[in-house]
Amino acid sequence: MFKKGIIAFFVLCLISTQAVSQFYNGLQTPFGKNRVQYQDFKWVFMSYKNFDVYYYQGGRDVAEFVGKYGEVEMQQIERLLDFNTNGRLQFIVYNKLNDLKQSNIGLENDEPLYNTGGYTKIVGNKILMHFDGNHSHIREQMRAGLSKVLFEQLMYGGNIKERLQSSVLLNIPAWYSEGLFTNIAQGWSIEDNNRMRDIILTGKIKTFNRLADGNELFAGHSMWNYIRTTYGDATVANLLYMARINRNLESGFTYVLVKSSKELSAAWYEFYAKKYLNFDNNKQTPKGELSKLKIRKQAAITKVAVSPDGNKLAYVTNELGRYKVWMYDMRKNKRKVILKGGYKSLSNQMDDSYPLIDWHPAGKYVTMITENKGFTWLNNYYPSTGKKEKSKLLNFEKILHFDYADNGQSFVMSAIKKGVSDIYVWTIRGRTATQITQDSYDDLDPAFADNSTKIIFTSNRENDTLGLNKKNQTGQNQFDVFVYDYANRSNQLVRLTYTPFINETNTSAADSGRFAFVSELNGVQNLVVATLDSSIDFVDTVEHYRYIVRNYQQTNFARNIIDYDLGFTKRRAAYLQYTGGKYKLFAEALSNFELSDSTEVNLFTPIEEPKKDTTVTESKGTGEIIKTEPVEKIDSSKIDINNYTFQSEFSKKKKKKDTPIIVDSTAVLVDSAKTSTTPTPAITPEPFVMISGDTIYIFPKQRNYDVAFNSQYFVSQLDNQLLNATYQTFTGGSPFFDPGLNGLFKIGLTDLMEDYRITAGIRLAGISTATNIFLVTIIFAIALISR
Repeated sequence: MFKKGIIAFFVLCLISTQAVSQFYNGLQTPFGKNRVQYQDFKWVFMSYKNFDVYYYQGGRDVAEFVGKYGEVEMQQIERLLDFNTNGRLQFIVYNKLNDLKQSNIGLENDEPLYNTGGYTKIVGNKILMHFDGNHSHIREQMRAGLSKVLFEQLMYGGNIKERLQSSVLLNIPAWYSEGLFTNIAQGWSIEDNNRMRDIILTGKIKTFNRLADGNELFAGHSMWNYIRTTYGDATVANLLYMARINRNLESGFTYVLVKSSKELSAAWYEFYAKKYLNFDNNKQTPKGELSKLKIRKQAAITKVAVSPDGNKLAYVTNELGRYKVWMYDMRKNKRKVILKGGYKSLSNQMDDSYPLIDWHPAGKYVTMITENKGFTWLNNYYPSTGKKEKSKLLNFEKILHFDYADNGQSFVMSAIKKGVSDIYVWTIRGRTATQITQDSYDDLDPAFADNSTKIIFTSNRENDTLGLNKKNQTGQNQFDVFVYDYANRSNQLVRLTYTPFINETNTSAADSGRFAFVSELNGVQNLVVATLDSSIDFVDTVEHYRYIVRNYQQTNFARNIIDYDLGFTKRRAAYLQYTGGKYKLFAEALSNFELSDSTEVNLFTPIEEPKKDTTVTESKGTGEIIKTEPVEKIDSSKIDINNYTFQSEFSKKKKKKDTPIIVDSTAVLVDSAKTSTTPTPAITPEPFVMISGDTIYIFPKQRNYDVAFNSQYFVSQLDNQLLNATYQTFTGGSPFFDPGLNGLFKIGLTDLMEDYRITAGIRLAGISTATNIFLVTIIFAIALISR
């Protein structure tokens, strides 16, 4: 009671006290803003001809991948936009998204919020990326960053004069720019197709402006997909060119597409409505919708898991970065939060990869893997007692997926270590990991099957044998399903699918030793069950077996299966879908998979050996390969009226002597001294050489990153604000002080990582009698190292 009285006394004192301060700026008062860094990143970089790749410990393999494909992606986007980059680019590679969120890049703390004019942002060439276990996503991030850099240089010019003019006269909506970046980076994926189909068939949105009002990025993505599909890729450069020279987007649509924005919106809707007409006919909907679960409009459901007894359901919701793990009792129709973390943010990219959830086979507890303060955590929740356990998972940068063995003593997981995603088996009691795969292929979605004697997983690997070509493979363009004989530790994998340009994901065990996974064969992600039989092929000193694989489609849903779980103990299946404009959970009774009643699908295309390219010769440059191809003679007087482009006002760069990098997926590292007799340039003194057949690739030398400053913004304006609104000694009042009308020139400098900033300026004497100069140095980096 005494403590409560003291607290009440101080509250009354604070309420009755009048606070007065000088030079209060209201909402214009600047506050420091930075992101917390839980670890100290020791940055190094490799310098290529047109860009630098920055990385830190554990990220070299990913950085080399970026270096090998950076030039290829750059030239493809330059051709698409009909514009060449100005200046060097900086690719900044993070090992995972959690590390990227600790970066101060892009915060722009000291940007004037209410300046009256003359603010010019210096367009940077920094491209931030993170590795999530899938190298194809790294290439998507490269394309998105490159398209953004080229777009800003094209639309806003390359010098301060052009940027000032463009920022005043050209206002580009987010759907136009961000939608273009996404479309160039990702194309039109199966997930985009599912979402757009749901929007059209539900009939809630029939105009482009209505969709853009709620989701500008996806609206722009769909619009650019319509434009590129209908009018061709050459239209992109033409639209940007006309918008730039006329300072108006409407003119681009009118001159290039011969449509007004209103007509374009109608054509956009007609395109998708016709595409998805009658698509839902003969399609199914999962049974047992859990309609009483209330999900917030901005929240997304990311994971689902059924308890072994079939009575409880664990699922994860994520609302703008703030996640919650829920446990729902289907018998009592009650739910509660068993774990929560993260924070809401409109600026940060939402990480929906965590938490990962799975039930212990005995049903004693549910396990959740999370990330917090730079570490990976293993969380157990016991429903019977409400007890929680928490421990660290060390030696791994990120866990991508995990699945318990039948005995509950271990689980198989896909984890990232040193920039590579491989399969591991984690022993719970010994807290040790046994590595199953060890190469640069992306191995994802592992699960125990057939009484935990086998491991099923997806991979973009090109061969079926473990231990071959441990580094520097590029992988295929799609993910197929493989089975590993865990009981016999065989290095020979069994391939269940081979489907070029079609992905199989989300593997799990089916009943009776069969395997389940999700395939997008028919344009919708549906459940497939595979059977694996063997017969003796031939006998020499030992018996050699030939495997027979058959795949049967089990569901024919109209919407994608985002996630699912099969609880064969109590015969219950759970499905997660996005349908009707929101996420929905379904829990239905699971019967035996009657393959005789299922549709057998062909998920195996004959594998052909790739043809070797004998036209590749060695180059003596920095990380470059020269490829000579026969050149077709082109008639310069011929005009293709169906595929024309406007003549670009930008000067073309002179053709480089060196051509794009070419990388062979079967390359291996060798000693550079045995492969090259010609001295390399001083910038790359023989660090690494990769050889494959007739190809050779030289990696640049690793260099330490030193802090260097570049201009971030420039302000030139007339105003009557204070040059530097610092607090002064309190004199008992707050008289109004007018500095008079003056000319202000201000510049902001920052280092590459934006951890250090320098702001300098000068106020010229006008009506006032004094000229003021100031210089402020700000350090934003804060390191909190957990011990």
